[in-house]
Amino acid sequence: MKEKKQHSKRIDDITIAEVKSCSAFAHFTDEQAIEVRSSFKQFTMIMFDFFQRNQHKNPLNKD
Repeated sequence: MKEKKQHSKRIDDITIAEVKSCSAFAHFTDEQAIEVRSSFKQFTMIMFDFFQRNQHKNPLNKD
């Protein structure tokens, strides 16, 4: 069975409450949760940039 791809339409950053709702981060302070959020955002931007730069070299199957 082929999986259906889901595309997020989210435009806002993840909230501190959403970070802390994950059991791995539940014990974090608000300041630590903000740092996690910042790290996630930076990582996502790096990966998006990498994808954009390399998409022409290896285009994804558009099935």
